[in-house]
Amino acid sequence: MISLNEETAGAKPAAPVTAAENRVSAVEPGGNGAAASSPAAGPTAQPEPAAAEASAQGSPAGTDRAEQIVDNLSQRIGYLAALGTRKLAAFASRTREALQDFWAEVQDFRHGRKP
Repeated sequence: MISLNEETAGAKPAAPVTAAENRVSAVEPGGNGAAASSPAAGPTAQPEPAAAEASAQGSPAGTDRAEQIVDNLSQRIGYLAALGTRKLAAFASRTREALQDFWAEVQDFRHGRKP
């Protein structure tokens, strides 16, 4: 029906990682070879400037993504409706033909023309 590539085509890549987030903290190993845990061992999370701007502007990227989702959904519904209509028309055509054949056989039987 729809491939994974079509569904994810509108997905935007994740925000780039800053140099501070990409650094590995130098932690001395503990007695058993595991890293010693200390409160300052991990990098502190700082808000990204792009995320702060997007939230201040009402998240236009979120509305764009929502529009893409709605458009994709409406496309799928339209496709399924067209497919259903074609299937229904084919079924009605086959049913009409079968009923005509049946009615012709009934009329032949009534008039004494048995097969």
